[in-house]
Amino acid sequence: MPGYLAELAAGGVAVVPTALVPHGAPEPEREAALAGRRGEVVVRPGVGAGSSGALRAAASAAEMVDHLAVDRRADHLLALHG
Repeated sequence: MPGYLAELAAGGVAVVPTALVPHGAPEPEREAALAGRRGEVVVRPGVGAGSSGALRAAASAAEMVDHLAVDRRADHLLALHG
């Protein structure tokens, strides 16, 4: 879980389970970030306030792994949805 979310959780604030996928992560690492997740997930750039670059789909969808590789210049946040 990224630093600020871990700090919020430690303070008792409810946060969405989130993982950080670093930019340039090889495919096995991107697959591992999705492994074991069920339902829908949201992948979005690690920095940004809008929905630009975000994707919501089934965690098992191959497009999720591919989406994490599209912009390899930025970290991405992977959050459970629902």
